[in-house]
Amino acid sequence: MGRRRYTPEQIITMLREAEVLQSQGTKMAYVCRKLGISAQTYCCWRKEYGIWSATRCTGCCWQKAR
Repeated sequence: MGRRRYTPEQIITMLREAEVLQSQGTKMAYVCRKLGISAQTYCCWRKEYGIWSATRCTGCCWQKAR
């Protein structure tokens, strides 16, 4: 299966959608599944594109809480 590339506009749109879902109390694992990306991809995108919220994804701290 080939690797899918997203444009920066698509990535920013997905990050915004993820922020909305998170603010509604949705778990991060469900958000990533809904967007069709892995948690690692989400964290990398957050670092690269610098989402504008106060919450930070530093080493996927939500995974450490398991």
